[in-house]
Amino acid sequence: MRILKSSVIIIGALSLTGYLHADQPGPAIYIKHKIDNASVRKMLKFRWKLCADEKKMLQTAKNSNIITYPIMEQALKDDRPDYDIDAVLDTPTNWNIYGIESEREYFLNDKYASYKELTAYSLSEDGRCSIISKIKKSAVIDDGKFRYLLNFPKKVAVKFRSGVVIFQENNKRLGSQENETALLAITEKLSVGDMTLPASTGSEKVVGSYRCDYKAISSQSRSKICYWDRMNYYPSVMNRPVILKSITFIGNDKNIKQAEIFEVNKKIDTGKFAPNPEFKIDDRSNY
Repeated sequence: MRILKSSVIIIGALSLTGYLHADQPGPAIYIKHKIDNASVRKMLKFRWKLCADEKKMLQTAKNSNIITYPIMEQALKDDRPDYDIDAVLDTPTNWNIYGIESEREYFLNDKYASYKELTAYSLSEDGRCSIISKIKKSAVIDDGKFRYLLNFPKKVAVKFRSGVVIFQENNKRLGSQENETALLAITEKLSVGDMTLPASTGSEKVVGSYRCDYKAISSQSRSKICYWDRMNYYPSVMNRPVILKSITFIGNDKNIKQAEIFEVNKKIDTGKFAPNPEFKIDDRSNY
């Protein structure tokens, strides 16, 4: 059976761009990122100010003996029984400690894991407007056969087939040349845009002696991503980017994610690529 010309072109392009599995195994890599989320901090400031302004308004109403204050007071007690209108405001003295989050990434051939710790904020309802922080953990792990999404509060790991396996199965179908219709369908799905990154807009020594090259997300955007200068993409089927720093803007808020620790050829515990035994597996790998 003849090989479709378009299939040959696409397979060749995938090989050149690193989409097909690399012959040489990649180095074990560990990255710990610090995330400075200015957008989260700005929203928290806004919410705290609303809380403080409400308290001042209630105090003014109480001290002015306005006729509607008893109604306001009763509604407040019904809604927030612990609210103390005379409590001293808990005013933050250092806003920079908020909106700080973290991510840990592990790369090992076709295995990958990302563990994130984000912070959710709420305000106390006792009249002090105290900021309450709660760490929220999440993780995506891929052992090269299955991909898991970890729900830490529920101790559940949702299990899917790894993209590595799906890609390898498609490669086998492409190589068999048994069904031209199926072959064409697969190659159309595998068609990808040009993986060539835009020209560098500068470089920076980010952590230790390691440098990264900045690439603009688009000509219209101030946001930019800094890829490890020696390996923009990790050599595996999934072609995951190795990013040491990123700067993104939401309005005028500048959010920075930067590697604090970057280790190459690090010995990685294979347990990082498997759910903890205490997690219940929700198997959706056959869907």
